[in-house]
Amino acid sequence: MELKIVKELREKTGVGILNCQQALKESKGDLEKAVEILRKKGIAKAAKRDSRKTSAGIIKFFITENNQEGYIVSVNSETDFAARSERFQKFSKDILDFIKKEKPQNLEELNKKFKDEIDKVGGVIGERIEIGNYWVLKGDLITGYSHMEGKIGVLVSIDFKGDIKTHKDELNELAHEIALQITALNPGWISEKEVPQKVIEKEKQIYQANIDKNKPAQIVEKILQGQIQKFYKENCLLLQPFIKDDSLTIQDLIQQKIDKIGKDIQVKGFIRFLI
Repeated sequence: MELKIVKELREKTGVGILNCQQALKESKGDLEKAVEILRKKGIAKAAKRDSRKTSAGIIKFFITENNQEGYIVSVNSETDFAARSERFQKFSKDILDFIKKEKPQNLEELNKKFKDEIDKVGGVIGERIEIGNYWVLKGDLITGYSHMEGKIGVLVSIDFKGDIKTHKDELNELAHEIALQITALNPGWISEKEVPQKVIEKEKQIYQANIDKNKPAQIVEKILQGQIQKFYKENCLLLQPFIKDDSLTIQDLIQQKIDKIGKDIQVKGFIRFLI
């Protein structure tokens, strides 16, 4: 069994090597099935929607002067030492500048454009490097946040039914708090309406595997609904407790600002990259 997949399973679940190896054996090497097996056994936490983990690198972002477009890119290296080098930092900025100017259609196009430069820079710093991912976010107001020297990068898009210029400082303050929330708690969706039904069904199966089979059906259903509501509160941004005041949810925080300004405010979208 490859050590790489065992390591990846450990990172996703926080479970020991022997349990990871057994789960991978049962799943015949299928990583996602192995995660599910460990969760059903009650020894792994729920895996959030975060597929952008890499060993080292940098995340950079740029927001236009009118705050209505945001660009973010992750560039990966093997070590933090390489990621901190001047050459790597400049190369990462060049990629971000290209994304801003040329707006590539997909990651494949971006990698194709920089293939020779990737090989060249990799040769100079002596490491394998790659473009991990990029994203473009648009809206009435975009705010960004970088954490841990570029290890985490977040963009948030806010929709506002009013005069942006008049309330720009207040909206920026709100968007910044939301960006901090996303950085800290890594929600998978904005609201429960966005969670795919197949995700809910999968969660129910996992929870059901840990419920006493002798309990009456109506009790089981009540327990399942309670677990799903807990899942929503942990994974949906608007339902999460605000990290600076857990007596409020993020929806409450937004509503306070709506009540103050008198105009509707909504989170249109967000993206969170993690190195």
